[in-house]
Amino acid sequence: MIKKIPLWFCLFLFLFLPVQAGATSVTTVYHSSYYDSSSDTYKVTYSGWPSNVTWFQLYFTDHSGTYERKFMQKPTGYQTLTCNGTYQIQFFNSSNQMVGKTGNILTSNIKTQTCVSAPEPEPPPTAEEPPPPTTEEPPTPPIPPYNPSPVQIPYQTLFTPAFLDEMWGYFKWVMFFIAPLLMIWIALEVVKLFVVTMKNRITDEGRRGRYDDD
Repeated sequence: MIKKIPLWFCLFLFLFLPVQAGATSVTTVYHSSYYDSSSDTYKVTYSGWPSNVTWFQLYFTDHSGTYERKFMQKPTGYQTLTCNGTYQIQFFNSSNQMVGKTGNILTSNIKTQTCVSAPEPEPPPTAEEPPPPTTEEPPTPPIPPYNPSPVQIPYQTLFTPAFLDEMWGYFKWVMFFIAPLLMIWIALEVVKLFVVTMKNRITDEGRRGRYDDD
């Protein structure tokens, strides 16, 4: 006799197994930060990122929008933050999947924003050089520091790469595991109904034959 598969078991396979096998776990990386008034920056130290991290990025949000700055290198454990807003350090593996992140880092005490964050501590300030002797030629204006403008990525709150990878994992489980199981269950029910129908039909024909002999 073919037993029916309980409905709760099908729901368990559909909801629980894709999460366990398809999703990539994100590790919470410990961090500490403090405001350095001498450089008007925040100094951040962090540790405990996963061993498969190959690159990381700064995820920054303020009133103007959301920005990302990628560092295609392994983490150093130190970070200097130079903008007012909220930072998060996110860590990725070689498949560009997020495998770790810090909590939110609020940088509200910065007075002069330069927005040039570096993956290692700033070097100590050097002594000022004496001014050059006065000449008839006007002094050469100082070269401004390299300050690449961050690339704003709109509509980044939902469809992040990590979210899309996670949804693709769910979809693969539905298409290649859950759907075949449901098809097998439906096929077994059809076979069961066919067997019962044929059995009843054969029984009815046998009864008619006995009635005809009588």
